Amino acid sequence: MKFRLKKSIVLCLICTMLLGVMGIDASAADITYVYGDVGTMHSLVNNFRQSGEGWYYNSNNQRVEAQQLSPLAYDYNLEKIAMIRAAELVQSYSHTRPNGQDVSGLVFGLGMNMVGENIAYGDGGLGNAQTIFTLWREEDKMYDGQGHRRNMLGADMPFTSIGIGHVQANGRDYWVQVFGSGSGGGSREDLNGASTAPSDPEQPSQPDQPSRPEQPNVPVYPVLEGAGAVWSKSTGGSMVIKIDADFSKFSGVVINDVVIDPSYYDAWSGSTVISFKPEFMNALSAGDYNCRVTYTDGGYADVSFKVDTTTGTQNTPSNNQNTTTGTQNNAAGSQNNATNTTTTGRSPQTGDASANMILVFLMFAAVSGMAVCLISKKKVQ
Repeated sequence: MKFRLKKSIVLCLICTMLLGVMGIDASAADITYVYGDVGTMHSLVNNFRQSGEGWYYNSNNQRVEAQQLSPLAYDYNLEKIAMIRAAELVQSYSHTRPNGQDVSGLVFGLGMNMVGENIAYGDGGLGNAQTIFTLWREEDKMYDGQGHRRNMLGADMPFTSIGIGHVQANGRDYWVQVFGSGSGGGSREDLNGASTAPSDPEQPSQPDQPSRPEQPNVPVYPVLEGAGAVWSKSTGGSMVIKIDADFSKFSGVVINDVVIDPSYYDAWSGSTVISFKPEFMNALSAGDYNCRVTYTDGGYADVSFKVDTTTGTQNTPSNNQNTTTGTQNNAAGSQNNATNTTTTGRSPQTGDASANMILVFLMFAAVSGMAVCLISKKKVQ
């Protein structure tokens, strides 16, 4: 009888371990979208940017004193993205979304040309806006650990807008900051009470374009270098394309119908040579892209390329996975392994070891239980 009881306990432990391996996520009913304190987080970020204390370390670990920065405009479209991302963290704590994509596709779909993400979570009292913001400030870390800080300061990319997500699930608070290049605005969509998971924000509709007369003599310039290129985050660096066209007529670059800010690439003559900067390439999600190089004579050249993230390291501001350390930072993004305040009182930890630690614990518990059963069985015999 004793042996059967202990055997049942072991089976329960094994089932628990299997559920952990399968990644059973919280249902929508377990998630509460919290809007009351996202304004507090927004104020903390802007006060930080305007305080004159916005120093950070560059890649050589040399301290850079940032000037007072303009406040980030609050964007409700980015807020919806951040809220959806915060809910997704309950299921999968990563800068990669459960569908295998990342946040950049959603932000670029709003017509913005840059994106960053900070993520974190905390238990109980350690999950409030001030505690998480302090975690993201990363004052005691060097360059490799300041991805979230650089996102909030726009040190790698000059962000102009922000949206903030905060959800509560299973006794934890999950936070997300999403950064973009917009000017703010929109209206809030309260995601509480939905019977199904919220859908991704719709891309703004494009106005009908007036018909244009045909231009049979518009030149299509040959691509000399870069067509079909695959840029890998594992190697980093810039990506270069070369067009057989007069550089004096060069007018700009459009990727997937988004005009790219000239600060994200260098261009020079030699026909036309364009080198996209590493920080811009790092902000792109995995996938195929179409780049159109335009000229003042109406001519153009189309260059397709692919971004491969399968072997790259993640950076979390955001991200971020630098994904916003133990946090994660995507162009920034942060991961935070929180501790239970009722037992340790320690600050939230950054990093992505929490799921692995739980799995190790469950496996240890199961193995220990089976060992006890074997010992008990020998005693009965």
